[in-house]
Amino acid sequence: MNSTTSLNPSLTTTYMSMNIRDRRHRDEAEAERKFRTIIERCRRTNTHFVDDEFPHSPSSLGDSYSQNNFEWVRISKFCSSFRNDDPTEWTVMSSPEPSDIEQGLLGNCWLVTALSLISERPRMLQHILLTQNINDEGVYLVRLCHNGLWKTIIVDDSFPCYFDDMLLFSKARRRQLYIPLIEKACAKLFGSYSKLISGQIEEGLQLFTGAPCDHIDLENDDEPIDSDLVWAKLLSSCQANLLIGASTSRTDVNKDVYDQFKVHGNHAFSILAAHALDNDLGRFVLLRDPHAHSCYTDERVTPEVLQILRTVHKAHRSSGAFWMEWSKFLLLFSKITISTYVGSHFDIREQARFNRSPTDSISVFYFHVP
Repeated sequence: MNSTTSLNPSLTTTYMSMNIRDRRHRDEAEAERKFRTIIERCRRTNTHFVDDEFPHSPSSLGDSYSQNNFEWVRISKFCSSFRNDDPTEWTVMSSPEPSDIEQGLLGNCWLVTALSLISERPRMLQHILLTQNINDEGVYLVRLCHNGLWKTIIVDDSFPCYFDDMLLFSKARRRQLYIPLIEKACAKLFGSYSKLISGQIEEGLQLFTGAPCDHIDLENDDEPIDSDLVWAKLLSSCQANLLIGASTSRTDVNKDVYDQFKVHGNHAFSILAAHALDNDLGRFVLLRDPHAHSCYTDERVTPEVLQILRTVHKAHRSSGAFWMEWSKFLLLFSKITISTYVGSHFDIREQARFNRSPTDSISVFYFHVP
């Protein structure tokens, strides 16, 4: 139980608040009640759910896209973007893999990168996806952490598509609905799909985990970075199985250099592993490009070296994954983002505010841990 007490004696008041976990359960129960009401109404009227809070209109696409070039299509009618998926039935989530995800027309690599990291943790996806089975009514609940508080978003199952009924935005291999579903929930949360253009990896990780992120700045004008220290931090984070991303947005590297190495500039990548070979043969970082078609090659990653590195992580090039030598990584990348999320930690949070004056009352929280 939490207690809030003013430290100003003349204003001393004690408020007893409900347990934070109970409050979250209350909010989820309310969303579930609304979900069941919608399901029952759709069955009674023999209709499909259409979300009037996020309509199938230009306003939901945003200013960057014209409704004239696209259409909204229900899951039962749109086509997979990958030919070998044709015989596959759509599921919300079935043995999810990062290779299921490919960024679409939307410039939201920050979100897709975070989602690809989360997809390696099925339990985290289960926490986000409250509706885990396909339903004919087309109603789904998605849980996201916005401004520090978990919110449950209701969405329908119509998505922006090209006129050939293929998804316009994030692509879903093996017909995994969680990919466009979570992307749509984020678009509804922020107001439109266009609002998802440009962002930071930490924003995506915080949406999905609720945990803050640490940063390692690789572009420091004041003093050179300590390469060994950065490597040690990255290696320990990988060994701790934390969620890690990196950005190529250096101001001291021009587009020609990125083009030379065939790496997207101003782009977000997942970091899957870091490994140092014996006998000073080099340090290497395993990256994944959410576009899934990076053409980067590294002369240090010889067939012999690659054979060794594949014993560390079996990610294949076809999923957008590739190994990069450490000095090249430091040249091209501007920042490493590390989520502090640890699944075994108990999550408790309370809404508060910063005081504007030293005379304002202060919120104090008392926790009883039996």
